[in-house]
Amino acid sequence: MSRIRWISFGSVITAMVALGGCTLVGAFRADEAFNLTFDDDGITSLSIVWTNGRVTVAVDENATEITAAGTKFVNAETQEAADGDLDVITVELSASESVASRAVLRFEAPRAGVRVYGADVEVTLPAGLTLNVESANGDIRVRDNQGDTTIDLANGQVTISNTQGDLTINLANGNVAVTGLEGDAAVEVANGRINLESTGGDVVANAVNGDVDVRARPAANGTLEAGVTTGSVSIQVPSDFAATLELESGLVGSVDATLGGFTVTALETRRTRVVATLNGGGGSISASTVVGSVEFASLD
Repeated sequence: MSRIRWISFGSVITAMVALGGCTLVGAFRADEAFNLTFDDDGITSLSIVWTNGRVTVAVDENATEITAAGTKFVNAETQEAADGDLDVITVELSASESVASRAVLRFEAPRAGVRVYGADVEVTLPAGLTLNVESANGDIRVRDNQGDTTIDLANGQVTISNTQGDLTINLANGNVAVTGLEGDAAVEVANGRINLESTGGDVVANAVNGDVDVRARPAANGTLEAGVTTGSVSIQVPSDFAATLELESGLVGSVDATLGGFTVTALETRRTRVVATLNGGGGSISASTVVGSVEFASLD
């Protein structure tokens, strides 16, 4: 099983209750809209550096510039404090200082104390850009991206749909849902569920605590790997996929392999382990858990 890469962030968003009374700290909110554009001439990638708030990214094949529209907000102990702190939040969309072909969308605010700073943003990309998103808190949604996508998130849900490039996700706490992926996938989650549908690329999906569900149509000689420490694993592939199969659970668990529709040779079965060659072999399928069950079946 691949090792989880832990993410370190400089800002941690906290919720606190005032000790001197019943007023909830952060009960007063102020917000302000923003709308940014950046000409994509010569730009091949976008990096989004965020701290707190939702990030939604979509692709418009007719677009000739990157746009970022949304709302920045402050939750504070009084309305006056919330209104006064809006100006300390900065949202910028500009060229990278280190990579000429990269644009950067960046959120900056003071370290959170008794106040909460954030921004929700919707980004529209021209087709074909590579996307990198790094955030501490908030859901991330990406759809229709044609380039590679990389996401590093501490807390939140990640939803990916209809992407053509390769996908890399590192998530500490939250769930991952992927549909319509055409490229390779490498997904690592510490605490949460992975639900992934793929149509062509290799898949590596690992979690420490949480279930992993993979439904894939890999290319010939493709690779599927799913592993969990505590949780269950389910894998489904077409019945004509040729691969070696290795499924294993710990002593607290079981393996259930439904092999109807496959041409099966070299079959070895035990309660906690199944090994076989499917349709003559070629690709590779492996799934394991320490505490939990492993299930395998055909998509057909």
